[in-house]
Amino acid sequence: MTESIQQRVLAHDRFQVEMKHFYRLQPDRKSQYRISTYIFLPQSLGINGAVYTQREFYRRVQNYVRLRTPDFTLQGLRTQPRSPLVQLAKTLSEEGWEADAQKRSRVITSLKFLRAILNSRLDRRLRRMDPRSGRPVSDPAAHVSAEAECFIQDVSDFTDCLRSIARGLEGTKAGDAVVQNYRLTDESISLLLEEGYLTAYLSVEQHAADDEKPRWQAALSTLIEREGEYRHAQGYHTHLLPNSDNEEYLFRSSALKKFTSSVLYLSASVKPEGRTLEQLLFAIAAGVSMVFATVIAFYFQARFGIFTFPVFAALVVGYMFKDRIKEVGRLLSVRLLRNVLYDRRIT
Repeated sequence: MTESIQQRVLAHDRFQVEMKHFYRLQPDRKSQYRISTYIFLPQSLGINGAVYTQREFYRRVQNYVRLRTPDFTLQGLRTQPRSPLVQLAKTLSEEGWEADAQKRSRVITSLKFLRAILNSRLDRRLRRMDPRSGRPVSDPAAHVSAEAECFIQDVSDFTDCLRSIARGLEGTKAGDAVVQNYRLTDESISLLLEEGYLTAYLSVEQHAADDEKPRWQAALSTLIEREGEYRHAQGYHTHLLPNSDNEEYLFRSSALKKFTSSVLYLSASVKPEGRTLEQLLFAIAAGVSMVFATVIAFYFQARFGIFTFPVFAALVVGYMFKDRIKEVGRLLSVRLLRNVLYDRRIT
């Protein structure tokens, strides 16, 4: 079972640490994992429970439950039956899909999954193209040329296939939601392709042979220009402007990436654990304190009568101890629950 769990800790930025846990879901049975994580901080930092409370810690913690990106090759995206692109083509070919809410939702989900898978696959292909990453190659120049040729062919075939299938969305009566989701995803995919072509261009420029370099640079430049022209023709607003910081371009690219990646994130709610048990233990503590106060009152009334000073004093003292017994019971209950229950549960 331990082979199914992978952990990774990395610095997200100067102020955030990211801890990732990868685990497999068994399709035939329910799986349960228990992962204990300990964070050790140098004493010189002065961070402890007195200055950094539990409440403050949980206020800053962000939890996400995310699906791993499905693994498809660029060729597999066009041919495998479970590919989002094949599923999209199948749905769009069905008569009357525009009137079916479930099928409209399936179209939107397929588009978003397609972008997420393409992002992962392009990243792998570009890393494989770079001779400095991965296993050593005997001839880096020949390796880059061969990878560039396959990359251009595979990505071009995928792009042509996607846009040919997506024409089925033009002029449909599927509603604004489907069309808007398609346009946003299509724009994001175009930006992703452009970024991939630029990265491949830089790799060719650095590692390809001098006699091969102009050919691949020209081919990649044509593809980069084609994506810019495509976005302009579609009326998208992501265009690189010369002599500009392109702040709007970067912001929109980031927003589109988050929008399309949302399909991988599962909705999760964080709830304190053991609230019912906690209230039950508090009630028991209150009952024990009430029993103590009642016994004291009954005893002194039986011994000294009802309206006497000893009874009055006993009632006051009994109430004092009743309050303390109740509070001590609450503290013991909280301490007990901390040892047997989690602070919070993500469902």
